[in-house]
Amino acid sequence: MGRALLLTVEFDGTAFFGWQRQPDRRTVQQVVEEALGRLAGTPCTAIAAGRTDAGVHALAMPVSTTMPEQWTATALLRALNAVLPRDVAVSEIRAITPGRDARRAAESRRYRYDVGVDAACRSPFRGRTEWPLGRPLDLELVEQPIDPGPVEQVAQALARLRGRTSVALAADESVVSLPAARTLVAAGAVDALVVKPARVGGPLVTLAIARLAHEAGVAVIVSTLLETGVGLLAAMATAAMLPGGDGPGSGGAPAHGLGTGGALATDLVGGRSLVSGGRHATLPGSGMGLDGVLDRAAIERFTVERCGVLA
Repeated sequence: MGRALLLTVEFDGTAFFGWQRQPDRRTVQQVVEEALGRLAGTPCTAIAAGRTDAGVHALAMPVSTTMPEQWTATALLRALNAVLPRDVAVSEIRAITPGRDARRAAESRRYRYDVGVDAACRSPFRGRTEWPLGRPLDLELVEQPIDPGPVEQVAQALARLRGRTSVALAADESVVSLPAARTLVAAGAVDALVVKPARVGGPLVTLAIARLAHEAGVAVIVSTLLETGVGLLAAMATAAMLPGGDGPGSGGAPAHGLGTGGALATDLVGGRSLVSGGRHATLPGSGMGLDGVLDRAAIERFTVERCGVLA
């Protein structure tokens, strides 16, 4: 039956046409399978956790395969690195359950993009793995560049990253409550918080988060989930009540993310577009300005369950 093994493969993708085998093209899968077959004395199949495009590198690509029983992980690691070309290496090999493969077992993938913004980015030693832009990135901020997870871990990771970059960082998916926002602010992890009122518990919680952030000099950007005009107007009303300030570091924000209404084919607010030219329209009337603009026919059409009476 053979021994099921998982290889951790790294490669310089410059001279490859990606991972997957292609006719008359040099690919990483071809090179790895040829090396495995040479050692096994029979054709071998290598299944990667994902595919890469031409020129893309990999630091830790999981690759599953099956080898004859006499090949232990230690012996195969030494032998493979002896026969593989210089632009491919295996850093680790371990036994896995027979029948499992790297593609079906993969739970996530992580991509990294290196952009050289300094004068030394033209170095030939950096050019193969880095885009030599040669000037600072024109970015106002980068939104949650860390995978969502336990907020304490996210806060620590963002704080470390913030100490290594001049680009402002914002937390988004991790801002799920007032305690989560407090953890992010206390860790000095971000320059801005993207707060969705419907996610954190409504306008009052959003305002509490905004006060907390304002005292720490952290900007607050009010945004929404995919919501109708009613949700957008509620978020806009909330944004209008935030403490003042302009931009990261001041406790305020120059703009908010309230343009998701354009993604809907129809809306509960009839007869007008709430978002135009990148700006959110205000409506006349008291409160959120919903008087006279609600599309009653749309409300009836999209009603799922009646919980009360809409006056």
